[in-house]
Amino acid sequence: MDLISFIIPIYNAGKFLSACIESILHQTYENIELILIDDGSTDNSLQICQDYADRDSRIRVITKSNSGVSSSRNIGIKASHGKYISFVDSDDILDIQFSKVMQQEITQFKADCVFSNYYYLYNNRAIVKKPRIESGVYSFDDISGIIIDDRKLSGILFGSVWAALYKKDIIDKYRILFHEELRVNEDGLFNIEYCSYANLIRVCSHLNLYYYRQVNTSTSKKFSNEIATKSATETIKKKYQTSRTFSNLNEQLSARYVSEILWHILKLCGKTNIMKYKNIKNELIHLLNDETLRTSFLFINKRELNISKKIYLNLMLKKKYRLLFIVTRYIYPVLSKILPR
Repeated sequence: MDLISFIIPIYNAGKFLSACIESILHQTYENIELILIDDGSTDNSLQICQDYADRDSRIRVITKSNSGVSSSRNIGIKASHGKYISFVDSDDILDIQFSKVMQQEITQFKADCVFSNYYYLYNNRAIVKKPRIESGVYSFDDISGIIIDDRKLSGILFGSVWAALYKKDIIDKYRILFHEELRVNEDGLFNIEYCSYANLIRVCSHLNLYYYRQVNTSTSKKFSNEIATKSATETIKKKYQTSRTFSNLNEQLSARYVSEILWHILKLCGKTNIMKYKNIKNELIHLLNDETLRTSFLFINKRELNISKKIYLNLMLKKKYRLLFIVTRYIYPVLSKILPR
């Protein structure tokens, strides 16, 4: 059996870390290694990691000073020995069949990577994520026109690196790493670059093998007041502007910029942000009066938006700052559990 390397970046994840580790150790596919990278945790996360490593030889623990999830994943990639790599967030859970099924899929379809569908996990309630595309085997050309953004405020097609399986030799050959200077979209940028080198991409929208826990403690879910959308856009533009990888690069980048401003508004106005409304409003004014955003609105396919996205787009266009705040803080948390994302 081929070795699968699981890479978990960890920062103050003590509350859910054991459940995450247990879900990997109890996989029916047993030829795995588990690389735990503690990113300077100040809780009991490191002790939990060391306790598990003492009991299971498949586990390695790496410690480092706090420098972010991308840095941790890059260290994990370089330390891994597996034929395949899978990334897991420290508060999430894998289905017991994840490794077995994903390895079967990548082998059966001679693919270079596999993306599974997943659940949103709210406490003990799991809600299936609505797939963006149907199950199938795709070449990069098949998806290159929508992988950055499909013009429906959906963002990058494969926006997360978890619930996926990658070939380590492709990562090593093309030196694909996470952009450590970014705070958002680092997962999506990794996937865009990886898929551009892949011959075949297997999408398993019919399989729900990963539980994405909806909490506020994950390293990838914390709000930051720093706008990182332009830097992410510029990273993509700088890498692909002079190539022929995308026939509609500028259109996708413009639509993606609107998607990421919307994402930032959801974080800015969400309940986990303790900023005063006055400061939030000033940030909204700054965001929505941006000239790049104004021209980017033209590339959104308004007819294809669901009702919640139509509401948000309308509020953004009309610069309804207080309504954006109220809807996001008090109404969106309820609707997000009902309406497709």
